[in-house]
Amino acid sequence: MARAGRRDNAGESCEWVPRRVAPCGTGQASEACTFALAAGPRRAHSVFRRHLGTAIIARYHPGWPPEVLDNWYHYRYQPLEEQIEREVSQYVGVMPFLWLDVPDSKDRHLIEAGAIGLLSMRTGDADPPSDDWLGRYAYRKEIRDSGLWNVQLINEPYDPGFLDLMAARVHARR
Repeated sequence: MARAGRRDNAGESCEWVPRRVAPCGTGQASEACTFALAAGPRRAHSVFRRHLGTAIIARYHPGWPPEVLDNWYHYRYQPLEEQIEREVSQYVGVMPFLWLDVPDSKDRHLIEAGAIGLLSMRTGDADPPSDDWLGRYAYRKEIRDSGLWNVQLINEPYDPGFLDLMAARVHARR
């Protein structure tokens, strides 16, 4: 999971506000996060990177033609693709991440669904993102409304029992 943050007005450096958490991948989680985090992968390998790219375009490049955002979101090539990939990599490159080894796919889903349900603004999370959270510029309304870099499971209530399961996995790493 990744904490959400913000950039300065010039969009060059990152200053992180450790107030939000966002899932970056499950399933083959280590592989999903590797694609999301590694410098230079294509957004086709990571929905997380795709969503970040849309927000970076909207916030830091409002003068670009609308088709740049549309092409990025719909996986179509465009001349600015390399620049956007670099900016996404810069943004992700300074984010703190926590990996939690959960070998069982059913347990991974329960933890993911529980964490998203707990943290989603759509299900009543009392900790909204900061006013300058980059996700407020995301292409998808679900991201802007939920306060998470996610569009799945954001409307689902959570079962508090997932916290015990997650705690057991954290303690298993010790």
